[in-house]
Amino acid sequence: MLVDVHAHFYHDLTPRADWRERNASRLAAGDRIGITIHVASVLGSWGRTSPVYFPSPADVEYGNTALLALEREHPDRIRGYVTVNPNYAAHARAEIGRGLAAGMIGIKLAASRRATDRLLDPICELAAERGVPVLHHVWQHRRRDWPGQEASDAVELCTLAGRHPKTKFILAHIAGGGDWQHSLAVLRGAPNVCVDLSGSGVDGGMLEGCLDAVGAARLLWGTDLTMDAGWAKLRYLERLLEPEEAWVSHLPSVFWRAPGDGNAWLYETAARAPRFKPVPAVHPGLARWEEALGEAADRGAPVVRCDPAYYGLDPAGPEMRVLAAACGAARLPLMLAVRLEDGRQRHPHDLAPELPAAAVRALIRSDDDLRLIVTHADRAFIEEVHFGSTPEEAARIWWDISWIWGPPEDHLATLLGTIGVERFVFGTGQPLRIPETSVAKLDLLELPAERRAAIESGNVLERLAA
Repeated sequence: MLVDVHAHFYHDLTPRADWRERNASRLAAGDRIGITIHVASVLGSWGRTSPVYFPSPADVEYGNTALLALEREHPDRIRGYVTVNPNYAAHARAEIGRGLAAGMIGIKLAASRRATDRLLDPICELAAERGVPVLHHVWQHRRRDWPGQEASDAVELCTLAGRHPKTKFILAHIAGGGDWQHSLAVLRGAPNVCVDLSGSGVDGGMLEGCLDAVGAARLLWGTDLTMDAGWAKLRYLERLLEPEEAWVSHLPSVFWRAPGDGNAWLYETAARAPRFKPVPAVHPGLARWEEALGEAADRGAPVVRCDPAYYGLDPAGPEMRVLAAACGAARLPLMLAVRLEDGRQRHPHDLAPELPAAAVRALIRSDDDLRLIVTHADRAFIEEVHFGSTPEEAARIWWDISWIWGPPEDHLATLLGTIGVERFVFGTGQPLRIPETSVAKLDLLELPAERRAAIESGNVLERLAA
C-alpha cells in the first residue's frame, strides 16, 4: 500500500477552468505510481472568493463539501482532511465535527494563524480527542512574513506540539521551500511530529538528513503539487538510478573568482570515469578565456558552460556576446543555467540573480551559429523564449527537463505538445537535486519509446552534436 498523505483537488468554484482535468491527472498519475490512497485537502476556493490561506467560512465549507463528494465518487482512492480557518473558532470546531462524521480522517491547518497562537489549542485538543492527525502547513525556517499567509516554521510547530503531546502532527512539505536543515534540527526533539516528504524541492542530501534526524518511522510520503518529485523521492530512497553517461561540471568553481581553475580537476575526473563527459567553465570576463575554450574543444568536451550572474557579468552584455560568437565559430554549444537551486532554499548570502529570459533571447539573436542548452528553466521561461524567437532561433535552443513540472499540472506534457520533443534533453541538476525526479517525469508521461529515447539521448546525439 502506498499512501499520499499530502494531496490536493480542485472544484468548480476555484479559479481554474481546467479543474476536472487536474483532478483526473492526479488520479491517473497516482495509478501509474501505484498510489493506493490520496489523502487530500481543498483550501477553500483556492483564492477565487477569499484568500487561499485565509479562506472564508463559506469557502471552507464549500471546499470540504466538494472533497466529500470526491470521496463518495472514489471511495477506494480518496480520503480527506477537514480544512479549517482557526480565526473562526466556533465555525472551525463545527466544521471538524461535520467532516469527521462524514468520514474525513484528519485536520488541515494551512497558514491562517501562527502555530504558536493559543487560538489553535482547541483545535489540537479536539484532534487528540478524536484521534486524528493535524497536517500543518510549514515554511522551513521562516525568516520573515510572506504575503498572503501567516506561515509557521518547524520551531513554531514544535512549540505547538509540545503543548499538545497527545496530538499527532504532520509537518507539511519538508521539501516545500526554505531551510529544511533548520527544521530537522528541532524535529529531533518532537516525537509527536511526523515529517511529510512532499514539495517540489529535491535537494541532494535532504532525504538522508530526514532519515538521520527522525528515522524512517516518522517519515510520511506525499506529493503536494508535484507528483513527479514525490515519485522521484521514493526511487531515490531505493537507489534505482544508474546513468550510462552524464555531462558533468565542477560545481564549487561556479562560486570562485576564476571558475576555470576547476577545469583541470574536471578533466582529470572525467578521464578516470569514462561515462562522465566534462563540461568546462569559461569566464569571458577574464584574461585568456579563449584558451579555456580552445582546450575544451581539444579535449572533446561536448559543451562549455558559463554562469554570468555568478561571474558578475551582464548575461546579455558584450563579454557574453563575444563568448557566444566564439562558441558558434568553434561549433561548441554553450550551456546556461537559469538557476542552480530553488530560490526558497538558497543561502541568504547567495545573491546572484537568476538568468533572465530576455538574455537568452538576446544571445541566440547575437550569432547565427550559436547553439544553447538552457538548464533549470520552468514552463513560463521556456515559453517566453521559444515564442519570442523566430523558428530558426528557437531551433538552436535546447531545454533540459529538470525544472519542468509533471502531473497534475502537466507542464512537461504541455511543452512537448506545443514546442516539440526535439527541443528537450534529459538533465537532473545533481547533486543539488536528486536525479530520480527527471526519470519520474518521463515515466509519468508514458511516452512512446522513440519519443522518450529522443529526450534521454537522441536529441543530444543526433541534433545537438551535429
